[in-house]
Amino acid sequence: MSATSASEAEYQVQRREALRSMMDALHNFASNYDYVVNQRGDPRVKEWLLMASPWPVVTLIILYLYVVLHLGPRIMDGRQPYSFRKTIIALNMLQVLLNGWVVKEVMMMELNLSYSLRCQPVDYSTSPRALRVARAIWVYLLLKVLDLSDTLLMVLRKKYNQMTFLHIFHHATTLALAWCIVKYGAGGLASFGVTLNSLIHVIMYAYYLLAALGPRLQPYLWWKKYLTSFQIVQLCSVAFYNFFALYTGCNYPKPLMVVFIPLISVNLVAFYHFYRNSYSKKAK
Repeated sequence: MSATSASEAEYQVQRREALRSMMDALHNFASNYDYVVNQRGDPRVKEWLLMASPWPVVTLIILYLYVVLHLGPRIMDGRQPYSFRKTIIALNMLQVLLNGWVVKEVMMMELNLSYSLRCQPVDYSTSPRALRVARAIWVYLLLKVLDLSDTLLMVLRKKYNQMTFLHIFHHATTLALAWCIVKYGAGGLASFGVTLNSLIHVIMYAYYLLAALGPRLQPYLWWKKYLTSFQIVQLCSVAFYNFFALYTGCNYPKPLMVVFIPLISVNLVAFYHFYRNSYSKKAK
């Protein structure tokens, strides 16, 4: 056999091995994907909007980042900013009402005298109470999708100074976390964080609503900086709660807690830096 033929034969062997390795990798990915998404996911929520697979939410996040960081500013370049005052007022009212409804539902169905702050597992049954909690947390996810409109309106109004790293990172990661909660742990331990976050959003969007109503209310909006303080306290509470539950071996999906803690910690650091840069230096 000539040297050329030997090289060709060796190339064909390597090619077949590479193809076999690729097919094995694809097979393993498909098997793991089916296990993680379909077998480990909560069957109660599978048919609900956005819950069949992670790809709709992943696509939403990618489109959100592309539009607010590239396409939107490019389209608005050379254009006059829009007002959208009535739209902003309506969206803020909707946010206050729906976040308040989530707080009410979860507190009535979950955060009652039987709730254990030490460890609260998820009730995966189809009882009316368990389903009401799951639906309320699913509405919480839909509200995280609605939150993305905040940044889109900033782009259209050319309020680029408000589009901080904290704002964009927080919106994107909170949406991803909310999807994971609904998919794998809609209730139990997550109810504490969902309720706190929704309560903070009631206060926050109430502030935005009052601010959008006109300058005559500005003297009564002195409490703006406390919104960030509330966010920091909320993130500290949820991070500690998840860390404590993970440390004590709480019967809640551990991969969720492992993901929650670092992402919440990054958001906490970002909120702290935002507060320090926005308020501490001004005070000095």
